[in-house]
Amino acid sequence: MRKQHGCSRRRRALHRGRTDGPKIVDWYMQGKIEIDPMITHTMPLAEINTAFDLMRRGKSIRSVVVY
Repeated sequence: MRKQHGCSRRRRALHRGRTDGPKIVDWYMQGKIEIDPMITHTMPLAEINTAFDLMRRGKSIRSVVVY
């Protein structure tokens, strides 16, 4: 992976994802983007291991864990 300014592209992408989170939430709340169609599973915290298993097997795109 190519480094630029002492930071890999992947690392910059992860950092940007963290800083863009509040903006994305605002867009969702304002109806500018739809996230609900991207959620494939919703499950309680007690089933978090199931959520990880689904992800590892490629059976889940986005899971929401409700606690």
